[in-house]
Amino acid sequence: MKFSYNWLQSYFEAKLPAPTKLAEFLSDHFANVEEVKKNGQDFILDIEVRPNRAADCFCHWGIAREIAAILNINKSVSGETKWQPHPFKINEDEQSKTADFIKLKIENPKDCQRYTARIVSHVRVGPSPLWLKKWLEACGLQSINNIVDIANYLMLAVGQPLHAFDFEKIAGQKAQKTIFVRRAKAGEKITTLDQKEYLLDSQTLVIADSEKPIGIAGIKGELTTGIDQKTKIILLEAANFNPKTIRKGSRELNLKTDASWRFEHGVDPNLTEVAVDRAAFLIQKLAQGKIARGRVDFYPKKVLPKKIVLDLKIVESLLGREISGGEIIKILTSLGLNCQKTSKENILATVPTWRPDLTLAEDLVEEIGRIVGYYNIPDELPRVILSLPPVENRNIFWEEKSRDLWKESGFSEVWNYSFLRKDAAAACGFKDEQLVELKNPLDQNRPYLVGSLLPNLFSNIAFNSKNFETIKIFELGKVFFRAAAQGMAEERRLAAAVWGRGQAGFTELKGGLDFFFKGVGITPVYSEPSSIYRTRYEKVFEPQGFFQVRVGREIVGRLGQAKEEIVTALKISSPLYALEINFEKIFPGFSDKKIYHSLSKHPEAKRDLTLLVSEKTGARNVSSLIQSLKISLLKKLELVNVYQGEELPTRKKSLSFRLTFQSAERTLSSQEVEDVLVKIIQKCQSRDWLVRQ
Repeated sequence: MKFSYNWLQSYFEAKLPAPTKLAEFLSDHFANVEEVKKNGQDFILDIEVRPNRAADCFCHWGIAREIAAILNINKSVSGETKWQPHPFKINEDEQSKTADFIKLKIENPKDCQRYTARIVSHVRVGPSPLWLKKWLEACGLQSINNIVDIANYLMLAVGQPLHAFDFEKIAGQKAQKTIFVRRAKAGEKITTLDQKEYLLDSQTLVIADSEKPIGIAGIKGELTTGIDQKTKIILLEAANFNPKTIRKGSRELNLKTDASWRFEHGVDPNLTEVAVDRAAFLIQKLAQGKIARGRVDFYPKKVLPKKIVLDLKIVESLLGREISGGEIIKILTSLGLNCQKTSKENILATVPTWRPDLTLAEDLVEEIGRIVGYYNIPDELPRVILSLPPVENRNIFWEEKSRDLWKESGFSEVWNYSFLRKDAAAACGFKDEQLVELKNPLDQNRPYLVGSLLPNLFSNIAFNSKNFETIKIFELGKVFFRAAAQGMAEERRLAAAVWGRGQAGFTELKGGLDFFFKGVGITPVYSEPSSIYRTRYEKVFEPQGFFQVRVGREIVGRLGQAKEEIVTALKISSPLYALEINFEKIFPGFSDKKIYHSLSKHPEAKRDLTLLVSEKTGARNVSSLIQSLKISLLKKLELVNVYQGEELPTRKKSLSFRLTFQSAERTLSSQEVEDVLVKIIQKCQSRDWLVRQ
C-alpha cells in the first residue's frame, strides 16, 4: 500500500529520517517497505501492511502512530498525542437537526454493525485546494471535487471509508427521508458512479432509499445520487459493515475498490464518529457548509476496549531478554495501550478498539519485541540435550517411495484440488447422496469433495491433450465419501491414467502398476469381475477388458479402459486407460525387505501367445491353466493386451500373453522353447481356446 512521505511528515514537528532510512526503520520494526520512489517533491513508500494490521494501518495516521512509537517521538503537531487525530471543533447550526432530515432502518445488524450520518447544507461544490489535490494524487487518486475529495482524503488519512450523497436526490418524504441498509432483491440493478450497470442478488448489501438502491454498501456509490455542481445538501455516511458480507458482494460483482478493500479486512467501528465529524468540519471549512446539529447513529452493540493481563515473566521467557516493567509500560503506552501495574509481576493493559489483532498476552510480547528490535535480542542456542533418536514416519516414507516408483515408470505426478465439478461427478456415475457436499464452496461449479481421483485425472488429460500427443500421469491423494456409520469417511487412493498410446496404453498402465507392486513387496492378482457387476455397477470402465486388482482375497482396486461416453465428454480420442487403487488397504502389506537371488548367466527367451476365447473367460483362467503345467523353464507370465472388436467373432475376445523362458544351467535352444510352447498351446486348445497367429 502506498503512503506519502510528506504526508507522514506533516504529523510531526520533528524532522523524520530520510525516506530510505525511514523505510529501514519500518522494515525492521513494523512491515517490509517494498519500494521508495521519488514523486516530484515527495517520496512514495510502498509498505507491505499485513492483513492483521489492516484495521489501524491502512491509513497515514496509523503508519504515523507506528513511526512515533518506533522513533520514540513524544509530541506531534498541534499538541496531538501519538494515538489521537488532530483536534478540531465543529460549529453546528442550531436551526437544523440531522434527525429531522433522516432516519435509519437497518435490516440485519450482523450486516451493518454501525451506521453514522450527518447532514451538511448550503454547500458550495467546487475544485479542491492544492494541498488536498496533492495528497490524493500522491496516493494515486484523482481529484473530483471538494466534497468527494474530502471523503477520499479521510479514508487515506484515518482509514474509515465515507460516502457523500446528494440529499435532495434521495427518494422519500421531503421532511424526513429513510435510509435502508438491506440485502439486494433478486433482479435489482444499479448504475454506479463510473456509469457501469450491475445486476444484484441477495449476496450484495445495499444502501437504499424508499424506491431503489443508492449505493453498493462498502463498495461503490450510485450514479443519480452522486455529488455535482448543483448539490446543496449533503448526507455524509460513515458505516461499519460485516467484512464477510462485503467480500462476498465484491466477489460476486467482480468489483474491487479502495473502500471494499478496507471493509473486507475490518475497520474499527468506533472510527465512524471521528471520520464523519472530521468530514463535516472540512466541508464547513472548504465548502462553506452548515452542519446540522447532532448525528444519526445506529450502534446497538458497542465494541469496547479489551483488557489483557501481562505476566512480566512471560516477556523474558518468550523474548530471551530481560526488559524492565517500566520499559514495557513505556513501549505499550507508545502504541496506544493504557497500562497499569497491578502487582510486581503483572501489568493490566487496556487495548484500544483499533487493535483487534491484540487478544493474548503473547501478542503484547510480540509488540514489545518488535519495538525493542529483534536484532537487539542476543542469539542463544537452546539449552536442551536431544538424546532421543529420530523416529521414521513410515506413512511418509511409503508415500514418497510410491511416488518415486511411478515416476521411474515414466509417469508424471499431478496434484489436484480436493473439489469435484458437478458434470465430472455425473459423468463418472456419482450420485449426490454418495458425495460430500460443501456448505460454502469456493467455486459454485465445484460443490463436492472428490469421491474418486479419476474425474480430476481425466480433466487433466483433456486439458493437456491440446499440447501433448501422449500423456501418462498419476496421483496419490485423499478421497471423501458418505459412510453409514461415520457419516463421512476419507481414505488415500492411488490413481493413474494413460492416453495417446492406442492399445499399448493398457500394457504401459499395467506395467507401471506391476513395477509399483514389485517395489513395495506385494504380489497382486488380476481377475475379471462377473458380467453382472461389469454391466450393472461399473460406471467408469468398459465391461470388456476391465479387471479387479486383488491382494490376497481382498479387492483393492480396478483398471481398464474408460467408457466411450466419458471420452466423448472430455472431447479426446479413444482409448483412455486408467486405474484406481485403495492405498489404505495395501499399505499394511508394504515391505522393504528384499530376497536376493543369483542372476542366471544365460539369456531369456520370450514368446507371445494370443488366444481367442469366450468373452466370459478371464485372463486369470488362462494364467491358472498354464501355471498348472508347472513348467520349470517358464519364469514369467504377463498379460499384455485385451482386445474385443468388430473383426472378432461374436462374444469372443483376444487375450495376449508374454511368456519368458530361462534356465539357470544352460542357454535354451529354440527347439526346447518351441517344445514347451507347443505343450502350453495344446493345453489351451483342450479348452477350445483358439491360438491367433
